[in-house]
Amino acid sequence: MSAVLAHPEAATQHEATETVASLSSVTKRYRNGVLALDHLSLNLRRGEIVALLGPNGAGKSTALKLLMGLSSPTSGAVQIFGADPRLPATRQHVGVMLQVGRAPEMLRVREQRHRKAAAP
Repeated sequence: MSAVLAHPEAATQHEATETVASLSSVTKRYRNGVLALDHLSLNLRRGEIVALLGPNGAGKSTALKLLMGLSSPTSGAVQIFGADPRLPATRQHVGVMLQVGRAPEMLRVREQRHRKAAAP
């Protein structure tokens, strides 16, 4: 999975250290009891290129699902551009290239239509 975080306004040199996405002490436990993330904190800053590496089951996809608003943390906080990534207004500023070629389960038809209309 790859993620691109691009704020609609042009970046300046001063904004190069601006945090655009964050996971703050995030824990994700699934209903079956599996602990996917345990108090993970991560800050992604404008202009950074980040790779999440680890074995299967390490929590990479879970972390990205949280950042994309496709899942909710059991505890902790997730923000994209200072807002909740589950909000449609926030999702409009974030793009993802999924490993699987299908629409995310939580993406509403209205959001998908809006994304197609906004494409060049």
